[in-house]
Amino acid sequence: MVKADQLNKTELVELLHTATNTKQKNKVVKLLKRFDSTPRKELDDECEGSRMRIKRYEKLQAFMCWRCDKVKLTEFRGQWDTSKGMKTICHTCYNSLVESRNLRVAQQEYGLVKSK
Repeated sequence: MVKADQLNKTELVELLHTATNTKQKNKVVKLLKRFDSTPRKELDDECEGSRMRIKRYEKLQAFMCWRCDKVKLTEFRGQWDTSKGMKTICHTCYNSLVESRNLRVAQQEYGLVKSK
């Protein structure tokens, strides 16, 4: 592994995907946490329950959440099928999207917002 000062965020994300052992993953996760996140919420309107799923793993999963742009080290990993392809999201973003979807449906039922 090369020096941490020389790597940018995209290179560290590549390393996270290619890391083979836990020690490497933990080191990359620690380095990625130094970067500021830039959340992407432009596709939140596409949220549908049938296009999202969450899976629990036996071992910890290290990945970058596409929506909140934060590195995650957790047992849960979400998959979201968007118009721009399959995106990996964290458990927090998954719950947030499901809750906002349910709220939008309830508001449409009570006539508070117009249906699309």
